[in-house]
Amino acid sequence: MTPSPAPPVSLPPALRLRIKALLESGLSPEEVVARLAEPGLGPADPATGPAAALGAAVETVATERQAAAAPPPRPEAPGGGTVSLRNDAKRLLSVLAGALQARERGAVIEFIAARRGEGTSTIARDFARVAAQNSDRPVLLLDLDWVNPSQYDHFQRAATADGAPGPAIDLGFDPALLLRYTDRTLPQPLARTAVTLHRIGATALHVSRIGPAAPGAAPSGGGQGFPAFWDRVRATVGLTVIDAPPVFGSFDGLAVSTTADKVVVVIEAESTRIPIAQELIGRLNGQGADIAGIVFNKRRVYIPRFIYRWL
Repeated sequence: MTPSPAPPVSLPPALRLRIKALLESGLSPEEVVARLAEPGLGPADPATGPAAALGAAVETVATERQAAAAPPPRPEAPGGGTVSLRNDAKRLLSVLAGALQARERGAVIEFIAARRGEGTSTIARDFARVAAQNSDRPVLLLDLDWVNPSQYDHFQRAATADGAPGPAIDLGFDPALLLRYTDRTLPQPLARTAVTLHRIGATALHVSRIGPAAPGAAPSGGGQGFPAFWDRVRATVGLTVIDAPPVFGSFDGLAVSTTADKVVVVIEAESTRIPIAQELIGRLNGQGADIAGIVFNKRRVYIPRFIYRWL
């Protein structure tokens, strides 16, 4: 039988402050009990008499100090799902709107990070969804992570107001041509790989999908070159949002960065080390990328210790 937890100890404020001061001076809980024990009790015995209550009081204050010193828990989405960054995406879109809308043809913006797990896909997806709500032209979310694609699967799984991906459609260009310019980190041979585009519900948002090519399908890309491909994309799509693979896992993101109008660097706050971020930015600058700025993702807002103590 599991014993019931002990009821919380109610301490006089003066005693609480005295115990706290002794603990902060470096004394152990046992030494604090011995220091505060009444004369005549001898060595403080936490198991008997008034010293037992005193031991419980010291343990309560010590536990409170440990809880105040520990960092607060990291926020998670309800049910363990993906955290929505819609509000952040709206602010980012408002910052970049002037630079993107000033172009006569469609704009291309790339989101890229140094490593996996920094939240690039979530930021790119929410940015594309917000942009699609304010666009009368197609908005394309292009998933360039051939090894671990996630965008199409997300919309297929998620029951959102945007709707599910529809059948493959033709926007006037073949996105599979991009496979000819990758570092060939493909799950299957190039000749048997296809990239298709799918509209999300009745929205302006479209998402790419990589998968096996249909039996007997002709090789993708034809003789079209890389610059000509992006010219065609800009002529058809109002805004292309590239979810690039991490730089330290694939060269594809760097290769595309030279054609993007703006590049947004995603860094996981409190996790990504400064040298790693500097190397990422250095590689992008070496490619001639136009870096619009840095997004510090997964920032935590900590409660100061003095507020914990006050509570």
